[in-house]
Amino acid sequence: MRDLAARAAMPMPRLYISPEPQPNAFATGRSPDHAAVAVTEGLLAACSWDEIRGVLAHELSHVRNRDILIGSVAAAVATGISFVANMAMWGAMLGGGRDDEDANPIALLATALLAPIAASLLQMALSRSR
Repeated sequence: MRDLAARAAMPMPRLYISPEPQPNAFATGRSPDHAAVAVTEGLLAACSWDEIRGVLAHELSHVRNRDILIGSVAAAVATGISFVANMAMWGAMLGGGRDDEDANPIALLATALLAPIAASLLQMALSRSR
């Protein structure tokens, strides 16, 4: 990892080994200065050093591109959208607001149903584009 980070002109992330038997690795941290990369014991047992080096390079690219930070922001936006949709759903079920004659229950129900779908699509699109 030290060589990979030096080649990428990045600070070396903290390294961790998880005792899981499943071969896997992941990166976390909001920026390259606060990053960590973890590999499982299963990955270390199943792969050659060249393969492990490729996996670490892949995880380092997630750190460099700030994928974790971007994914967290997308999750926060999706949570906000879902919250608004949930409030619309409860508003529709409990009678809307103060002026019931102007309430449009169909619009409230449509918002309650479509907003979580929009939030999920936002997260999925961002995840695949990164």
